[in-house]
Amino acid sequence: MTSHVNGRGGGSEAPWYRIPRKTIVNVEHPGIVHSLEKTIKTLGGPQSLKELVSERNEAPAASLYLRPDDHTNHPITADPVRSEDVLLRVTLSKRTGRKRKRGSAEPYQPDESIRRARKDAQYYLRSMRDCPSSYRVETVGAVQRTYRFRALSDFQHSTENSPFMNKMRDTLLQYDYPKLKNFRLDPSRGVKSPEDLIPPPTITPQTVPFNYSYLQNPAVKFALDATGKAVLTNLSTAQKILTVMVTHDDAEIPTTYNPQLPDLRTQDPKVQRTVHRVEELMQERPIWTRRALGNQLDDNTETINKASFQYVGYMFRSGPWREALVRFGVDPRTDAKYRIYQTMMFQISTKDAERGQTKWEEERTKYRRSKRGKMREMTSHIFDGKGICLDGKVWQVCDITDPILAHLLATTNLRPECDTRYDGWYQNGTWAKVKTIMKEKVKALIGGRQTSTVDLAKLLQLPDIINDATRDQTVLPRGANAREIEMATEIRVKASHGMSQAQIHAPRHGPASRARWRPGGPGDVGGESPGAHLPDAAAAGRHEARVEEAMEAFGRAGMDVEDVSEDDEEDEDEEDEDEDDDDDDVDEGVHDGGMEIEDGEDDGEDVDGDDDDQT
Repeated sequence: MTSHVNGRGGGSEAPWYRIPRKTIVNVEHPGIVHSLEKTIKTLGGPQSLKELVSERNEAPAASLYLRPDDHTNHPITADPVRSEDVLLRVTLSKRTGRKRKRGSAEPYQPDESIRRARKDAQYYLRSMRDCPSSYRVETVGAVQRTYRFRALSDFQHSTENSPFMNKMRDTLLQYDYPKLKNFRLDPSRGVKSPEDLIPPPTITPQTVPFNYSYLQNPAVKFALDATGKAVLTNLSTAQKILTVMVTHDDAEIPTTYNPQLPDLRTQDPKVQRTVHRVEELMQERPIWTRRALGNQLDDNTETINKASFQYVGYMFRSGPWREALVRFGVDPRTDAKYRIYQTMMFQISTKDAERGQTKWEEERTKYRRSKRGKMREMTSHIFDGKGICLDGKVWQVCDITDPILAHLLATTNLRPECDTRYDGWYQNGTWAKVKTIMKEKVKALIGGRQTSTVDLAKLLQLPDIINDATRDQTVLPRGANAREIEMATEIRVKASHGMSQAQIHAPRHGPASRARWRPGGPGDVGGESPGAHLPDAAAAGRHEARVEEAMEAFGRAGMDVEDVSEDDEEDEDEEDEDEDDDDDDVDEGVHDGGMEIEDGEDDGEDVDGDDDDQT
């Protein structure tokens, strides 16, 4: 290192300097200093600077006022920091504003860029390099304290247009007694116009900026698009599934996959292999649930399966084949042979199954599909009535091997035309019995028990077709328990989908009641109940009276009516409670009088027992 002292070049060793004993305080001003007088004013004036350089044991904090002329301006504070720096005075020649090429003998030429250059550290370093023999360095003293303004500035509130603050600034803040006497407060009441708001001394106590620790998302990478332009791509974004969806009443069915899907040849090789495998399975069986298909592809993850299924079939949003993947070009509504592929959906609650498990076991066994084939039951889509796997909530008729349900579904008593909204090719009574009994079996399996044929014997005797002519046969005989009555009511309600209000009225028990009204018999006009011909107010009163009568009968039978599901709107009564009082012999389904069942879409059976089973 070559040092230059007193204008002369030294040797290869750095010279020694003597540091005078002076108290020097360094204040790092955040602004650009043009005027030393204004800079001192922003620091509180000369008096404040004297306090900063005082040799007291506790050094005061420095205050920086961004608007020194406004007395309501909130300052930025800085605490002293101990430092061991040396203050140097560097003396160098003033630049003339002319220059020439280095090492040439040409005359100097004026350079306006030098005259207009900002005189910062870079400017002076350039001068020292240009004139290495004409500057000198001397030590001034050691810097023991440094003030750095690193705190956040408080919110600022301008009071230039505030009448009160202007009056206060002209009187109280002038520190002049004659002017102080001129300060007066307005004694009038009410809101002044314009409304004058006085700012608080401080608005926020937050002085340290919060470190958000922003980091680049590791899944976001730069990639080139089709035009060669660099774009940001999120590798963790799930691929959008574009499965073709139709409703139960759409006239046409799709014959190919969504045109917005990318070409299969551009997809992952594993997706391509899965598509070819699923196409082979679709030739063997044209309609599958996604769970059943997934069980045939045990080596794949759900992500691969979902990306593959959209290329081989479409799905119904509603109806008897809801949530099933149908091969393109196949319409199950056109032939009764597709009835074996109809689906049933149940709202599965795993509260009973998870009872007694540890917390981590509960999280692992909640309703979800396992992404590892070895952890998945490969026959979970089959319902045999002996066990249940809670990795799905949809079953197909062909996958039900339970003897009771399989016997009901093997019936040849089918509809001549498909009911595309609710029952498909099965009669309403058959489909209602199957769904209600399977719901009861699923609920029992989750609770750790099984349902026998004896428990369901009375329900199995109900007719396959439920209408006005057969509703008498849906009334259970005396001796039926509360659960059997509730399930019979549920079957009646499910079978009533799509029927008119007059068709869902239940008959009353006993010869006298049947003499008063029988569907299609004497006293019946058009198959409707007598209440249907009364004025609205009278019909409503009659209905409320019958509801109250049924509720009293329920209370005498010891039944908890609140345990009945909300969707089962027909209340039940044990028929052997009061044999002496004809008026108390209330039939099940008495609430049907004047009741209207919505033509709602079945959104899955509830096997919880507490929630409604229809959306």
